[in-house]
Amino acid sequence: MENQKNMYRWLVIILLFLNMFFGTIAAHCIPPLFSEIVKEIPLTKTQMGTVMGTFAVAALFFAPLGGGLSDKIGCRWVLGGAAIIMAAGGGIRYFAGSATAFIICMFFLGAGFAVFMALMPKVLSTWFLPKELATMNAICFASITFGAAIAQGTAVRFMSPAFNGWRGTTLVLAGICLVMALLWLFFYRDWQTVTDAQNKEENIASKFRKVLKIKDIRLIALYYGFVYGALMTILTLLPITLQEKGVIRAGELISIMLAASLIFKIVGGIVSDKVGKRKVFLVVCAIIFGLCMPGFIMFTGVPLIIALVIAGAAFGPMPPIVMTASVEIKQIGTLLAGTALGFITMIGTVGGFIGPLAVGMVMDASGSAWLGFIFMGVVGILAGLIVIPAKIK
Repeated sequence: MENQKNMYRWLVIILLFLNMFFGTIAAHCIPPLFSEIVKEIPLTKTQMGTVMGTFAVAALFFAPLGGGLSDKIGCRWVLGGAAIIMAAGGGIRYFAGSATAFIICMFFLGAGFAVFMALMPKVLSTWFLPKELATMNAICFASITFGAAIAQGTAVRFMSPAFNGWRGTTLVLAGICLVMALLWLFFYRDWQTVTDAQNKEENIASKFRKVLKIKDIRLIALYYGFVYGALMTILTLLPITLQEKGVIRAGELISIMLAASLIFKIVGGIVSDKVGKRKVFLVVCAIIFGLCMPGFIMFTGVPLIIALVIAGAAFGPMPPIVMTASVEIKQIGTLLAGTALGFITMIGTVGGFIGPLAVGMVMDASGSAWLGFIFMGVVGILAGLIVIPAKIK
């Protein structure tokens, strides 16, 4: 029986990884394709920022809702439904004929994605021991980084030519996401615990109020909002900014940063589990990440690649350690994990909406990327300072 459980939990990892991997590709193939999309749908920089920002801000509504529902009815149906919404939102982009329609499609893609991102740590916390949790979170969150790297690196040179342009690309990826959703529903079963019955009796609003009272959760959520806002600014506006500076294969350069993030996401999770520390990683990584931001505008060639690699290495450990530290807070545990993680994801992706939108507006108004990226660098450094008072190990 123990062997069967051990084998099954690795199936759970695979299912989580694949759903998030293809969902990420469906979302992040868009920024490198903006230069193709604008030939059919005129978009300003502000609208480009809004496209990806709306994808992120869907979490404001759906991450806490999904988290609360999962604490009440379990993760199988909540995540299955989220994955289907993700596929549907991605697929209807094929028919978009205006900026508004495209933004609405991205909102629904983001809604499903947000629920999955919020609940991955909850699922893992029911199947893995605390000493394994940061590592397992790192592996699953690596799917997001890996997917974004693949999307940025292959959207222009492979996916668009292979699938008959950007519209065909969105349709094919939506079909793959739907297959992943069905695999989740077919194979995954919630692991019932002794506390499930009493957990289901408590309503979502009551759990949300409990979570909001915990200062450490509020600090972690704010931290995540700052760093995720900076990351979404990079992924949304740096490719087009570099292209306008004459940098060839800008999307592939972004994928280098994401590859570094992928490696250090797993390395950071393993090291954090080994040393049993969370806060020091969050503080140091956020400050380094912020310091790299102005370098993206200052440098070209090898110095730009070095800045991207350092930024990727700094960002990598942050998401899995944020989620692990949240579940480890004494008042949270598995009972309130879904609600807490939903709240953190909600605040994080509000930052993901505001970051690209604000920087896009600054770029449109000033005609320069300097001010926007310096501002986001400051935001990254502030994130590191914000989390210092949190009472986490």
